Amino acid sequence: EIAKVGVNEFVNLIPYVLTFISKIDKVEIINNLENEKLTFTSKQNIESQNLQVIEKIYNGQTSIIHILKSSSNRTSIAAEVLKKDDGYYFQSLDNVPSLFCDFPMIGTEDFHFPMVVNSFYFNPLTERDGIWLKKDDDKEVQENREILLEALELYKNLMDTISTKTYFNLFYVSDSRMPKTLEKFFDRNWYEINVQKPIRDILWESTIVEIENSKEKFQLKDIWFPEKKYKNEIQKKLWKFTYDLFPKSVCKKQHIAFWVNIGWNDWQKLDYVGLVKDVEEQESIDGLSKALEKSEEDTFQWFNDFGNFIMEIETN
Repeated sequence: EIAKVGVNEFVNLIPYVLTFISKIDKVEIINNLENEKLTFTSKQNIESQNLQVIEKIYNGQTSIIHILKSSSNRTSIAAEVLKKDDGYYFQSLDNVPSLFCDFPMIGTEDFHFPMVVNSFYFNPLTERDGIWLKKDDDKEVQENREILLEALELYKNLMDTISTKTYFNLFYVSDSRMPKTLEKFFDRNWYEINVQKPIRDILWESTIVEIENSKEKFQLKDIWFPEKKYKNEIQKKLWKFTYDLFPKSVCKKQHIAFWVNIGWNDWQKLDYVGLVKDVEEQESIDGLSKALEKSEEDTFQWFNDFGNFIMEIETN
């Protein structure tokens, strides 16, 4: 059972390996116990130079996997996207190692760089579950830092491109949280100044947030998100009342939890105090009715629901 889990994890990472190592064009797995055959083949992509196309054949059934990538001489970044009729949708990187040295560094799933970073020139820890980033005068540390800075530049250029094109679910490639790694290998101050802050500067100005009932995207700095301290149900109600008043000021409802999870202090935050002020500024039921684009009867009902919500928060 343990071996089966390990094989399944490896299978999920094969498309990244094929993307990063051009000399490998095919991987075939034959499971005699289950009488299964799985083949991954790297295909030439005619749609975009940034998209790697991987053909997957499982017991005769063919599917296509797309990996968005960007590369320099010694560094690459990548993330899986799902192709749909209206564009490309980023897929979760939660169970994907953030760092590859051609092959995955298992244990770096919580390194939290926004996209997967690969370099043959990384200097891994002995267990290959991370990289050295602490000790200013160490050559291996310096090389690892340089590779991350190259990855940062690739990320900036790629985000400039895809934020204006038909790419969606960009919260999956917007995680700028501090990596979870042992302090004895990690210089937190260096990373914060040289990697985390520049990533956040890039994201702040990027057009990456989708809104409800629209394919239009907005800059992160222009969108309001529920505060993380609230429970999920409270966050959704804060979103709902704000959306009713200002539909272009909040993200898609189904994206709330993803964005809130990776947020930082600079984001514009929704709380009930600010929402009460927004409602007060409408001055009258007539003004509120116009803002909501509702009938007077529906506006009264909305206002009653809003009042009950505020009382619920203050009681708790």
